[in-house]
Amino acid sequence: MIRLRNLLLPSVVMLLGALLASQAEAQSRGLRRGSFLGIAGAEQVQKELKFSEEETEKIKKLSETLRKEMGEKYAELRKIEDSEERHDKMHEMRDAFEEKARKGIHEVITDKRMIRIYQIRLQLRGDLFGLNHKWIAGQLKLSDEVKKKLAELDKATHDKVSEAYSGIRELKEEERRKKWGEIREKIGKIRAEANKAAVAMLDDEQKKKYEGFKGEEFKIAE
Repeated sequence: MIRLRNLLLPSVVMLLGALLASQAEAQSRGLRRGSFLGIAGAEQVQKELKFSEEETEKIKKLSETLRKEMGEKYAELRKIEDSEERHDKMHEMRDAFEEKARKGIHEVITDKRMIRIYQIRLQLRGDLFGLNHKWIAGQLKLSDEVKKKLAELDKATHDKVSEAYSGIRELKEEERRKKWGEIREKIGKIRAEANKAAVAMLDDEQKKKYEGFKGEEFKIAE
C-alpha cells in the first residue's frame, strides 16, 4: 500500500509557501488542499462545527506554532544540495506537520466534530486519496488486486500532475501567472478522471459504504 501523501505530491514547495504566507491566505489554501489545519482554521468550518472563542483561539495558536516550526525546518532543507534527498525530506516534513496538526486539533475539539473534519478532508482530497487510505480500504474489504490497481492509478496520476506542473516551473513569474489558470484546469481534469476511475473499481455495496464515510456534502463558500 502506498503512503497517503502520494495523491497531492507535486506541489510541496507551494504547500510550504502557504505555510509561510499570511495566516488567512494559508488557511484558505489549506482548506482547498484538505490539510487538517486548513480545515479546522477555516471560518466556514468553525461556524458549522460551532467552535467556541476559546477553541478558535487554540486552533489559531496551534497554526502559528506549527507554521513557525515548519518555516525553520524548511530553511534548513533548502541547504540540502541533493534534489532527491531534499524532495524526500520535504515530504517527510509535510507528513509530520499533518500528524502534529491532527493530534493538536483532536486535543481541542470533541470526537464527533473531529469525525466531521475527517469527512470534509476526505471530500476535499478526493476519492483516489480516500480509497488508498489503509483504514478505508480495510473497512471496504478491498482485495489485494484492487489495492494494487489503486496504487498504480495513484502513481500514474501523480506522474501526470507532476508533468503538468513541470511546464511552468522554469517560467518567469509573470509568464507563470498567465499560464496558471490553464495548468490548474488541466490538473483538475486529471484528478477528476482519476477519482472516477478509482470509484469504478468498487462494487455497488462498497460504493454505498464508501459514500457513507464522506458524510454530508461540504461545499467551499465562495
